[in-house]
Amino acid sequence: MFNNFFKTNLINKSIFNVGLVVFIIKIIALFKQRYIGSTFGLTESLDSYYILLLIPSFIKTVFIGSYKAVFIPNYIITKDEEKDIFQNNLILITIFFSIFLTIICYIIIQPINSYLVEKYSFAVKNDV
Repeated sequence: MFNNFFKTNLINKSIFNVGLVVFIIKIIALFKQRYIGSTFGLTESLDSYYILLLIPSFIKTVFIGSYKAVFIPNYIITKDEEKDIFQNNLILITIFFSIFLTIICYIIIQPINSYLVEKYSFAVKNDV
């Protein structure tokens, strides 16, 4: 029954594959969280880890979300013969922007981290 279901409809197969990958990633994330919790417990180090994790997750959410919102509609309206050029330009722009953003983050991350953990104990400040 399922074999025929996936052969006849490519969309169903794609939905199943994406759902399976998401499920596996969530299971791995659960084990990661359990490992972090068992390693650090309820300490200031774990609190600082979660606070400092907010910065890259915010950047990822803002830039990747806006990137998808801009890329998909522009890719759809691009003519078929221009899609290769569009993809190459998009990849180059993404690489250069990523390098630029990485350099900027590398420069400003230490002052931001110091500010975020200034009220923690001396041991946590040394870890950061």
